[in-house]
Amino acid sequence: DSNTGLKAVSLDEALQLYNNDGKRVFKEGTFGLFISHRDNFKRYANDIKKSLVVYGISSFVAHEDIEPTTEWIKEIEKALFEMDALIALLSKGFSESVWTNQEIGYASGREKLILSAKFEEDPQGFISRFQALPVKKNDIDGFCLSIVENLIKNPITKERMITSYFSSIQNSGSFDESKKWATLLPYINNVNENQINHLIDAYNNNSQAYNCFLLNGQKGDIDIASRINSWLKEKKYKIENTKIVKL
Repeated sequence: DSNTGLKAVSLDEALQLYNNDGKRVFKEGTFGLFISHRDNFKRYANDIKKSLVVYGISSFVAHEDIEPTTEWIKEIEKALFEMDALIALLSKGFSESVWTNQEIGYASGREKLILSAKFEEDPQGFISRFQALPVKKNDIDGFCLSIVENLIKNPITKERMITSYFSSIQNSGSFDESKKWATLLPYINNVNENQINHLIDAYNNNSQAYNCFLLNGQKGDIDIASRINSWLKEKKYKIENTKIVKL
């Protein structure tokens, strides 16, 4: 850590930072999550980042995402400006860090959702009024499911997260990834036609999705068309030759 904090910037200045190089910190079409952490949790933060990709989340991990030639304070500012939400990994000394405190303050000032996970210390300051996520450090997948479930259920992030989640099935590279992706479907409700159309297109254009038994119902599980019908409250779609088609 350093005694030098992040420089406060106006909205116009933040936009200028973004427009200077034309590059986004977070991948286009994904949900942008800023992972705030102390140096001793860098590796764990990166493990979380990798595990969240399958759900349509791209994460920013300082010290991991910043190239040596980049002016790193500006890169952090860009990530804070672009993010959809922030999660704080509360390891020992988290609340004593100038950087993590400013990251939390930045998110709070922009009225972004802040999640926290209690590892070695209790939530302090702005995040003390919210209950921290339960976590087991040796259960990355379970913790990531908890993160995404909260993003899906929270009204601040719900629409953005569902859209990103639905679209992400098009990038599934294996049946195992498709099964992992499918575990969050039971938490979804109140989706709109636009989101459903994104989901159908993404599913029907990826063989690792439409040939996944957990999604096409070939092993007796609830197929994805039936889930869509339950969201719509009408029988509008079915699985035909493993793909979603209209009735």
